[in-house]
Amino acid sequence: MDELIEELQQVKRHQYRLSFNVPTDQELAKMRKIHRDKTDTEIARQKGAVRSLQELVAMAESGDLVVEAIPEDLRKRLGLLLESSDDAQ
Repeated sequence: MDELIEELQQVKRHQYRLSFNVPTDQELAKMRKIHRDKTDTEIARQKGAVRSLQELVAMAESGDLVVEAIPEDLRKRLGLLLESSDDAQ
């Protein structure tokens, strides 16, 4: 209930005017890519891949996996993917 009251107070403070950012074409393209319609199989594969990646990171952070045990070419490919993802933002 407090959240609703705060939200109403914010609306009053802004004199009942909407304020939002309109996404750029690049931001829209990124959103469409991320949130496109996916088959159940695609969703399941992506969830499985994310879980595996979370497990890999947790193992590396805890010391259960030495990063050097990951093949060098795979580390490089992952690094390039992460860099290109950062550049896209």
